[in-house]
Amino acid sequence: MDSKQEVLVRKVTGGVDTHKDLHVAAIVDEHNGVLGSEFFSTTRHGYKQMITWMRTFGTVERIGVECTGSYGAGLLRYLQPLGIEVLEVTAPDKTDRRKRGKNDTIDAENAAHAAFAGIRTVTPKTRDGLVESLRVLKVGRKHGQRLITRRHAKDETIAWLLWYNQSRLHSTLNYVSPMQFEQHWLTDQTKQASS
Repeated sequence: MDSKQEVLVRKVTGGVDTHKDLHVAAIVDEHNGVLGSEFFSTTRHGYKQMITWMRTFGTVERIGVECTGSYGAGLLRYLQPLGIEVLEVTAPDKTDRRKRGKNDTIDAENAAHAAFAGIRTVTPKTRDGLVESLRVLKVGRKHGQRLITRRHAKDETIAWLLWYNQSRLHSTLNYVSPMQFEQHWLTDQTKQASS
């Protein structure tokens, strides 16, 4: 069996330390040994690059993600339809932090180790359906916005998502919206492929 076939047969587990503009991913093998770590943008294109990068090491069995309710929510939504098991990883204990230190790469590796071993993990909330609609209504009421019906809450949520993905300027994307960044990237890829 050559090395390329071994990579495809190898089962790997990912870990992600989430942040506002960049996520840090790490990957461990079936013996819980770290294979690598890398930084990715918090866009659909960045998520796709992350999964592609992880799959270069083998078949991704599961991914441990920190903060799936906040900075990791977009990544969670992206991963769920792919059929990869996603686990929410809680913060490592303080003794481990004291031993290894605190940085994003170590946090991503800790998330991968936790997902591999099934420790400090929980099933993330799906963030959809009636519960999510009620949460949006509650947040709207708390912040002074009157959301009268579930439909109004859903419309407000969709409007915010459209603004976030189409209009908001991201510093990590050279101050363009995620949609513009993805269009520029696709144009560049087409040009490179044709030359």
